Amino acid sequence: MKKFLIAASVFVAGLTASSAFAFENQFGGEWYSRAYVQRNFGFKDVYAPGEKKSMEDRDTSVADSRTRLFYTAKFNDRFMLVNKFEMGDQIWGDNSKATSNYGKIGADGIAVEVKNTYADFTPVDNLNFKVGTQGTILSRSFLFDDDFAGAVVTYDFGNTKLPFLWMKYNEGGPGKDKNDEDMDAYVLNPEIAMGKITINPMVMYMTQDTDPNKVYDSRDIYYLALNADLKTDNAKAWFTGIYQGGTEEVYASNTDIDVSAYLLAVGGEVSLGKAGLHGQVFYASGDDNAADTDQEAFIAPQGRSYYWSEIMGYGIFDNQFSNNSPGDGITNITAANLGASFQAMPKLTLFADVWYAQLVEDVLAYNGKMENELGLEVDLRAQYMIYENLALDVVGAYLAAGDATGEDDPMEIGTRLELKF
Repeated sequence: MKKFLIAASVFVAGLTASSAFAFENQFGGEWYSRAYVQRNFGFKDVYAPGEKKSMEDRDTSVADSRTRLFYTAKFNDRFMLVNKFEMGDQIWGDNSKATSNYGKIGADGIAVEVKNTYADFTPVDNLNFKVGTQGTILSRSFLFDDDFAGAVVTYDFGNTKLPFLWMKYNEGGPGKDKNDEDMDAYVLNPEIAMGKITINPMVMYMTQDTDPNKVYDSRDIYYLALNADLKTDNAKAWFTGIYQGGTEEVYASNTDIDVSAYLLAVGGEVSLGKAGLHGQVFYASGDDNAADTDQEAFIAPQGRSYYWSEIMGYGIFDNQFSNNSPGDGITNITAANLGASFQAMPKLTLFADVWYAQLVEDVLAYNGKMENELGLEVDLRAQYMIYENLALDVVGAYLAAGDATGEDDPMEIGTRLELKF
């Protein structure tokens, strides 16, 4: 009897311990396969002496795939461990010697990457912590849209949320004066909901005493931003304004560069039943005199990624963008868009967009002259929902090239099969 009681006690203790550590497993992810052709996107980066430049130098025709797998260990409603893994972009038929290739014959690529891994916990009511490697979006992606290592602390007042972010951009490591190479960003990013309007003022400060790349001796940069959103039953409107200021000390000359630049953007959309209209305009300042000690070109920090048009703005295939365009790192540009969508069938939606863009300050073009016009772009897309979470997109885009882009018109055609679960 005594042995039975001891065994029963051990069993009950085991059950208690197991229940104390029980958690819920949550899985999700994304997958796509794409095939696309891009022509006349511009000149390659390096030429041999006397080699002729050609708009065809970056022509490509490829198929590729990417998989992302998400796993969350949810211990309770206040505590979870979030993980996101990626089997990185892989070009089909890439038989290079890189061990990461799984698009080659035989596959067997070693290509699993860590995108996110962070603890998400709320130790007291309304106060949330996210600590580790995670993703975030700042100022509608104009300022930041990527993953980072650091922490986010958010206090929720109800209609007002007050997040504070610490982002580690560079760690100098051990050694004499290596701490001077540390680069940190601090962000205060409140969100204030007032009925149909949401206001998001933001302050971001970045500092570094010594640049390990020996470009700058020290850097103190700040961004002041205001984002506003208006939502009604059938319409949305938004605004973003960002001012960039601060000082950078050039390493070689100890010259101080005063930074004063800005970005303005406005957009909106209207739902008309099965049809919809949308549009946007954005402006990012350029530098009219690169030789002086002022930086007037708006340059967002590493991690910026604002996708816009298919050819000039990275688009759905995000492989490359046309010559002299800033792509997803918005700077020195004025761009305007007008587009429409139409649900032709229950599972089929059609999209059409027109973009016009030009540089704020001229650049040296293919013709040896200073030019600023990037051109007029037309993007067409059809999306068919095969299943609720499996979409097929067919894309065609054409850019009537301005002189800043080149002498030939870029074009793109492709398809993407995308799964989200």
